Amino acid sequence: MRDQDKTQEQLICELEELRRQMALLAGEAVERRRPEEELRRSQTLLTEAEKLSHTGAWQWDLRANQWTFSDEWLSIHGCHRRTLPLEELLPIAHPGDREAIAQAFEDVRNGIKPYEMEHRIIRQDTGEVRVVKARGRYVLDSTGKVARVYGFALDITEQKQAETALRESERRFRAMFDQAPLGIALLDSHTGHFVRINSRYCEIAGRTEEEMLSLDYQSITHPEDLQVCLDHVAHLVEGKVRSCGWEKRYVWPDGSIVWVNLTIVALWDEDERPRFHLTMVEDITERKRAEEALKKAHEELEEKVSLRTAELEIVNQRLQEKIKEQQRAEEALRASEERFRVTFEEAPVGIVIGSGDGMIARANRAVCRMGGYTPEELVGRHVRDLTHPNDRNLSVPFVEKLLSGEIPSFTLEKRYLRKDGQPFWAQATTAAIRGSDGKVAFALGIVEDITERKQAEEALHRERRTLEHMLQASDHERQLIAYDIHDGLAQELAGAIMQFQVYNQFKDTNADEAKKAYDGGVTLLRKGHAEARRLISGVRPPILDESGVMAAIAHLIHDPAFDHGPQIQLRSNVRFKRLASVVENVIYRIVQEGLSNARTHSESKKIEVSLVQRDDRLRIEIRDWGVGFDPKTVAEQRFGLEGIRERARLLGGKCRIQSKPCEGTSILVELPVVEQEPE
Repeated sequence: MRDQDKTQEQLICELEELRRQMALLAGEAVERRRPEEELRRSQTLLTEAEKLSHTGAWQWDLRANQWTFSDEWLSIHGCHRRTLPLEELLPIAHPGDREAIAQAFEDVRNGIKPYEMEHRIIRQDTGEVRVVKARGRYVLDSTGKVARVYGFALDITEQKQAETALRESERRFRAMFDQAPLGIALLDSHTGHFVRINSRYCEIAGRTEEEMLSLDYQSITHPEDLQVCLDHVAHLVEGKVRSCGWEKRYVWPDGSIVWVNLTIVALWDEDERPRFHLTMVEDITERKRAEEALKKAHEELEEKVSLRTAELEIVNQRLQEKIKEQQRAEEALRASEERFRVTFEEAPVGIVIGSGDGMIARANRAVCRMGGYTPEELVGRHVRDLTHPNDRNLSVPFVEKLLSGEIPSFTLEKRYLRKDGQPFWAQATTAAIRGSDGKVAFALGIVEDITERKQAEEALHRERRTLEHMLQASDHERQLIAYDIHDGLAQELAGAIMQFQVYNQFKDTNADEAKKAYDGGVTLLRKGHAEARRLISGVRPPILDESGVMAAIAHLIHDPAFDHGPQIQLRSNVRFKRLASVVENVIYRIVQEGLSNARTHSESKKIEVSLVQRDDRLRIEIRDWGVGFDPKTVAEQRFGLEGIRERARLLGGKCRIQSKPCEGTSILVELPVVEQEPE
């Protein structure tokens, strides 16, 4: 912009010189009676110069108090009268600038200083407010008084508007950079020094901005991670990749370790060699700690399971020894039947005595407690009838081997049915007790309720699977953001840089091409700014924190990006004003993902979003009338529906997805209402 101002200054000076020469020529024509052709040529040259520069000339005859204007001056001001007195000239100026203009005229009249100022005018034909830059130089008469003033007026309205727009764009970019929830920094690609950095980056690195700007990234990187960083940056500089991301550690001045997820994007200049790269970091220390805690808990559980298994093996071994002892001392056991009965009934584990074909002859209290039966209800029933239908065939091959004598006993974990029909897990060890003839006299079963252990194992497996899905979804979202930055914002910024380079090349030789390049650069900057705001809104829209989830959902539905697609209707009946931040974010994400899936896949002409509050529960439904699908066929890598389920589950809610081919889709989510606590 400064180079453009300089060019305009030179042009105005040249026009003033032409004007002065014209005046001299006119005077000489009168005094010396020179041919008028030279004067006309100068007049023609001046007129063409005024048109090209959009600069109007004027002359003030102080003796006659009369102003005379060129055609271009009249065009700029929307006037038709070529001459005006001073009293009629001032009303053309904007009311807010008239006093300053009148004072400037007075200074010129008194020969104090030349006339020079920027001010606003009101076009006389349209009433439009424009901005002009005016200059004037006075000519003294023989007595030393100001006789005439010659000057020019340059229309700089578009220049002023462009300057204002550029300042606003720069202000917004600075605000986005400084207030971003992620750490953002601009680094020298060759030295690694920080060139510019926001406050969030300084917080993550544990240093002040002044300290960070005096360091390079190598100084704060954990030694074990440094070589990986150097390799990635080398690939960027060499052009092997345009952007990349990985997890690394920073070292605070006090020696503390901070884990971050880092993404870098190379900023390429005209010689296709990046001088700088943009770095974005996210503090993932807490996530790393949670992962480590989960890993430790898993290892502890595995250790407990191993210990328990070893204990059960010992118990089983002892049971086998006991069975053999019982066979050797059958008469002694009969003599101590009462003692056995007490032991049998009061045993902490379930014990069942049955025939070889599976009919129950006797069951102790522990077994009755497990199934909710009385001893009388169990006697005479077949074990198969108490077994879960899906597990009934598990023991068949082992029973055959047991009865044939191939194995003395076997242990299985399977499900049984309580009296009320509810299943429970148990570990059952079955042994065949043989008489002196070698035939099976009866079968002995030791049953232990392992439902809690199974639930713990299932919970661990479910949490591990949930964590994997959430991590995959998180990686997927970060990858999409990186693609969006690379394909959108980075490309538009690179295009803007190229346009400004073209402007710099042509500014002194080809004004039209320079202006086109400049305007193109400004347009790309505006697009880049809009793209940056879109990316921020996609991650977490500012309106969500400012006005709440209902306003954010309404803003999402009325996003211009949804104008060319199915009609979206929003119905709401809620009483809350603001909810806890995490709940609002989950609700917004569920609606956002549901709308995205419906718009992308349903082919429906209409989508309905409803939020209804009943007491302390919120019911969310996203419904379309499109092609539908079979929920059982959705691939595990499709994180949208799985993400909705997991978000609802983590908040203690429920999610149900109903869809059939050609019958549309309905996503129903019910969440607890957790209102925002007053500050």
